[in-house]
Amino acid sequence: METTAKISVPLSLRLSGSALKIIAILSMVADHCAYFLMEPDTPMYDLLRCFGRIAFPVFAFLVAEGFAHSRDRMRYFLILLLAGAVSELPWYLLNGADGTHNVMFTLSLGVVALAIFDRMCEHGPLSFIGVAAIAVLAWWLGTDYDWRGVLMIAVFY
Repeated sequence: METTAKISVPLSLRLSGSALKIIAILSMVADHCAYFLMEPDTPMYDLLRCFGRIAFPVFAFLVAEGFAHSRDRMRYFLILLLAGAVSELPWYLLNGADGTHNVMFTLSLGVVALAIFDRMCEHGPLSFIGVAAIAVLAWWLGTDYDWRGVLMIAVFY
C-alpha cells in the first residue's frame, strides 16, 4: 500500500481575498506611479513596473472567484460596469482619445464570458466559441488587456 504525503499550507501563510486585493491595489498604484510620474529606463522605474505587472492577473483571479461565489451575478456585472463608466473619464484624461477603454470594461466582459461559459457548458464547443466571441469583442472595443484579459479570467475560472 502506497501512501502519499499531503502538503498543507499553514493558515498563517494563506492569503485571503482581502489580502490579494491589497496586494493587487499596491501593485497597480506602484505601476501607475512609475508609468505616469517617473522617467523610463531607470532601475526604480523598472522595479515598480515589474511589481505592477502582477496586478491584472490577481484582479482577474479575484473576478473569477467573485463570479463563482456571487449570489447575484447580474449585480456583480453591473457593479463592474458602473465602475468602468465612472473611471472612464480619468482614463480619458490620462490617455487621451486613443480609442482604448479602461480595465474595468475588460473585467466586466470577463464576467459576461463566464456567464456564457456557465450557460452553454453542456453544449461543449459552443461555450468556448461564446468565450472567444467576448474576447474578440474586448479586442474590438479596445479595452485594456483586450482579448488576453478576458481569456485570463476564463482560465482562472
